[in-house]
Amino acid sequence: MTIKAECHSDDRVREANFDATPWFVQASAESIGDLARCGWGGDYPADGVAQFMAEQDREVGKVFQYLDLVSD
Repeated sequence: MTIKAECHSDDRVREANFDATPWFVQASAESIGDLARCGWGGDYPADGVAQFMAEQDREVGKVFQYLDLVSD
């Protein structure tokens, strides 16, 4: 099973499509509920999914590398 997801920088210079299944496998019911309540994206719970996946998915990691560069 694949759970399709995407993340992007606010300026959309960097974007990544990824499989969020690993996050859901380890997530608590509360965390999944928080994500559902925010409409599955665009808020802090969704940021947490992307941050978790950055360690497992190279393209997601590149989004965060870009964010580190532009935040300086």
